[in-house]
This record gives sequence, structure tokens and C-alpha cells, in this order.
Amino acid sequence: MHKEKPIEPVFSLRFQLKYCLAMVAGSILTSLVLFFYLDQGLGNGYFESLVTLSNLEATVPSYLIISFSVQLVLIILITIVIHLFVSHKIAGPVYRYELALTSILKDDLRYDVRTRQGDQLKSMVHALNGFIDSMRDIFTEVHNLHELLDEELKHDSPDFEKVAAAARQMRLQLAADSRNNGGAES
Repeated sequence: MHKEKPIEPVFSLRFQLKYCLAMVAGSILTSLVLFFYLDQGLGNGYFESLVTLSNLEATVPSYLIISFSVQLVLIILITIVIHLFVSHKIAGPVYRYELALTSILKDDLRYDVRTRQGDQLKSMVHALNGFIDSMRDIFTEVHNLHELLDEELKHDSPDFEKVAAAARQMRLQLAADSRNNGGAES
């Protein structure tokens, strides 16, 4: 059985493509801004051309600074937007994972971790849900053993061998479940 990866390769590839597209879009937009700033005619005569080139030489550094500043702002904004959407696909399962662990620490095994379509870290969530199911099974077995012991203690002559046999059976069942779950994970 193959192991699931916490973050799917397709998700990672899509994220990288979105990020690259953001960079390309920022570069194209700032290049267009720079082009339109610098798109000036040289003039009709030699003197007008020299004046235009002289003015252009003086203004090119400011145009470049403006162009690169616009590119930086666009890339930062697009990166923030992409990271906000992508982080929810990872942070959501982590948050729900944390809630489940908190409920386990409070002896509440009713909580199952759910994932949404497109969430990442599903293998971790699946493993935690398996752990919670195992804990529920153990709790149920111990509860049944406790009830049997209480029932036997109500009698004048309790049959402790019956309780011991039930405890051995529970131990064997839990060991078999542990081996079966451990073998399926590998």
C-alpha cells in the first residue's frame, strides 16, 4: 500500500504555477507602464531630438523607479492574495486537527476531523481519525468490562474467572486490532 503525501503534488504544482503567473503578470504590467512612459516621439528636427533625448535621459531613472515600485507592489499584493487562499487549504485541516486533539485531551472521543474538498494534509487527518476510532473501541471494551465487573460484584459470590476471561478476550481483541491496523498502515 502506498503512503499518502500530506500535501498533494498537484496542489504544490498549482501553487507554483499561480505564483509564477503572478510574477509574469507583474512584469508585463510594469513593462507596459514603462513603455507608455517612454513612448515619446523624438521631434521633427535635429535640435528637438536632442532636447527630447536629454529630457529622456533625465527622466529615465525616475521612470525605472516608478516601474519597479509598481511591479513590487503588484507582486506583493498578488502573493498575499494567493497565500491567503492557499493557506486555508492547509491551515483549516491543522485547526480542525488541533480541535480534535484538544477534545481527546478532555476525554471526549466524539469529535471526528473532517476535511473539505481541496484541503491538504488529509493523510494526517485520516491517521488521527483512525486513532480516535481505536480509542473509541478501547473505551467501549473497557466500559463493557466495567459493566461486567459491576454486575458480578452485585452477586453474593462473584465469578471473577468470568471477569478475568472477559479481560483476556478484550486484551487479545485489542492486540489483534492493533496488529491489523499497524499492518494496514505500512
